[in-house]
Amino acid sequence: MIKEFVFNPSSRSYIEGLEMTETIEGISLSACSYHESKFEKVFYMDTVEFDIKTESERDVRYGLHIVYVKATGTMEYKLFRMVADQDGYFCDYIDSTEYMLMKPILRVSVSPDGTKSGEFCLHPKGEQ
Repeated sequence: MIKEFVFNPSSRSYIEGLEMTETIEGISLSACSYHESKFEKVFYMDTVEFDIKTESERDVRYGLHIVYVKATGTMEYKLFRMVADQDGYFCDYIDSTEYMLMKPILRVSVSPDGTKSGEFCLHPKGEQ
């Protein structure tokens, strides 16, 4: 089961209109607007969909994040898929010099039998 995780409301950095739907094959996220005072602008994010695939022997983790692309001054989604190592460890984001991690959006773990668990992260607007 994927549960909603609500971050503390903020008037400086928040996302409006983001909704998640589980599909037969994976996950679908609605278009939304990302308000970020650090850059003094609003970024419009398109819809995004991806399939979730299982492995035969190990858990898989999907991590979807909004990142700032330093070269273009834009925001985009980055999806990472990691297969657990023999100790069951995996991360869902890899640091890069090209991107700046802004917001976690979704973390989903999938077991070999197809059972899903995780968090859909909401970043609500707060009072000023």
